[in-house]
Amino acid sequence: MAGGAKLILSAPAGAQFVVNITGVFQLSGGSQIVLQGGLGPYDVLYYKGTQNVIFSGGSKVTGIMLGPYVNISPDAGTLTGEVIGGGNGHTIQIASGEIILHPPVCP
Repeated sequence: MAGGAKLILSAPAGAQFVVNITGVFQLSGGSQIVLQGGLGPYDVLYYKGTQNVIFSGGSKVTGIMLGPYVNISPDAGTLTGEVIGGGNGHTIQIASGEIILHPPVCP
C-alpha cells in the first residue's frame, strides 16, 4: 500500500480478524490500516510467513504483527499494538518511527 491508501477493517465488539499475508507486506507514503466499530489492537492479527515487513513514510498500522520467520521494520511508520517476531535469526528493527504497545488485556 502506498500514496496514502487506506484499508478499513470494521466489525462490532467481539469480532476478530486474521490477515494471512502471502505477498509483500509494505506500507509507505502515509498509508493506513484503520480499525473501526468495536475493533481494537488485540482483535486483528497480521501473519507474515516468508517475506519481510516494512512500514515507512508515515504509514500507520493497528493490530498484532506476527512474523516469526521474517524481519520486521516499522521504519518511519507507526504500529499500534504488538510485534511478535525476531525468531530464528530474524530481527525487529526500529530505526525511527514508533511502536505503541498497549497494556495487557488481563488485569
